[in-house]
Amino acid sequence: MGCTPSANKQPTVANNGTHHRPARRRLSVSHAEPSVPGGDDREEERERGTIGDVSVDSSIFALLPPSSSGEGRRASVFGSPATEQQRGFDNKQMEVCGDALNAKTLAEVGIGYACKKGLKPESPNQDDFFILRVDDWGMYGVFDGHGPSGHDVSGFVHHNLPRILLSDPLFNDNPGQCLKTAFRKVHIALEQRANQPDGFDCALSGTTGTVVIHKDNKLYVAHVGDSRAVLGVKTNNS
Repeated sequence: MGCTPSANKQPTVANNGTHHRPARRRLSVSHAEPSVPGGDDREEERERGTIGDVSVDSSIFALLPPSSSGEGRRASVFGSPATEQQRGFDNKQMEVCGDALNAKTLAEVGIGYACKKGLKPESPNQDDFFILRVDDWGMYGVFDGHGPSGHDVSGFVHHNLPRILLSDPLFNDNPGQCLKTAFRKVHIALEQRANQPDGFDCALSGTTGTVVIHKDNKLYVAHVGDSRAVLGVKTNNS
């Protein structure tokens, strides 16, 4: 997903997550602001692995229909933009909004997540993700940026794609078609953002994208690039 033409730019959509395409090589070079020497090592260590207290724009909840259960439980976890250099395997900074949410409460509904920076010292964490839980359904996205501005591209897409999905009148009745439309719309929006005077250069940068909607006991899966969703089944022997 980016400004460079690609034969693989159309997402694959399936209700069971079993449709795959061959993987493609991706450019993985980036730039980051150098770390400030002489900083407080204890403070730096404390910041590793923390969940940010800053709330993501709550306007995403305004796009949701009224709660069908009456409980109105709504919560989101979004990756925070990567703008500074991190050490290898540093945890992604995150933004939490909505009802009280942490690793324990996510585990209670069967959700686990991890996002860590790779070892490349010159690169910020170009990965991004989102988790959106609303009553008894959820939507999840993973994005792997690549290229000099890959972190900007993945940050833009992970912020806007769920909002485009929730704004689509077909979201409740036809999530599969909604996913196809949303991937095209966010690609166009990305090109428009890149062409603005203060836009980032994505001529040689882009992001993969994998989104799963779990709704009405069904999975709707869409992906572009070489990130994949894997469906596993727990058996009595596992």
